[in-house]
Amino acid sequence: MKRSRARIRVVATDMSAVYIGPVVEHQTGVAVVLDYFHVAKLMNDTLTEVLRKHHRELQDTTGKSVLKGSC
Repeated sequence: MKRSRARIRVVATDMSAVYIGPVVEHQTGVAVVLDYFHVAKLMNDTLTEVLRKHHRELQDTTGKSVLKGSC
């Protein structure tokens, strides 16, 4: 890259710090773009955990689910 004097402006990468760290460290001023699949997966996993937590909290005294069949 140095010989061609190419300028990197954008780097698409995985969400791992192992990949992002070196890019940020060695390529100042470069935009880092995260891949859609991993961002969507993280969002869906987090949403699932929140919904499960609330579901567990909303069980009545008999152990029946309060949410089941409510919609």
